[in-house]
Amino acid sequence: LVTHVLCALVILAHGKRVCYNQPTLHVPNVMQIHHDFLQVRRGNYPVVERNHTVVLNWNKQTVPVLQQMAIARSESGQFKGPVVVLADKDKEEMDELVAEELEDSGLQVITRSGNPAKPAEQRRASAAAADTVVLLWPSGLSAADGSAQQAAVLSALKTAGGVAKQKVVVQSAGTQEADYNAAQMAVELVCAAAHSNQVAHLTTSGD
Repeated sequence: LVTHVLCALVILAHGKRVCYNQPTLHVPNVMQIHHDFLQVRRGNYPVVERNHTVVLNWNKQTVPVLQQMAIARSESGQFKGPVVVLADKDKEEMDELVAEELEDSGLQVITRSGNPAKPAEQRRASAAAADTVVLLWPSGLSAADGSAQQAAVLSALKTAGGVAKQKVVVQSAGTQEADYNAAQMAVELVCAAAHSNQVAHLTTSGD
């Protein structure tokens, strides 16, 4: 905003001092404008949504899960609001994958890059205000480390004010099988998310 401020100016006129007040303009800080622009561009600002769906973490099933949510939305009206994905992954990479795989799906997907185990990051995704929360298995972690990470994420969700009346589905670790079918497991996750009325654990292979 441009603010008018009265400044006392002293001018020499005809050998005499003349003092008077003159409004001047305070120009907004250019660096601050640039910083704010980058924040918006990178998605580093809170999501203002309620009764939406939040997906926490990212693995090879994230895109199939989103695709199944799009199908469920078109066929039965589930997942009416946008889906917010919060994961410790580059936002531009997530956006590119979503754009490629969910083009014309009708599902609005909003991505946020951040640590889901931190309450402040979950607040940026409005996780506590979501109708449904899907906690995916964190990619690249051992069973012990993955379980610990998910426990920390659920704790962060509670700290942020969520869980009470939310539908929460937790994808647990499973074994890698020869007939691994990410799409089928995505269907199971989405079905559980659509019908669970409390925290539900689903064992799948999510790495």
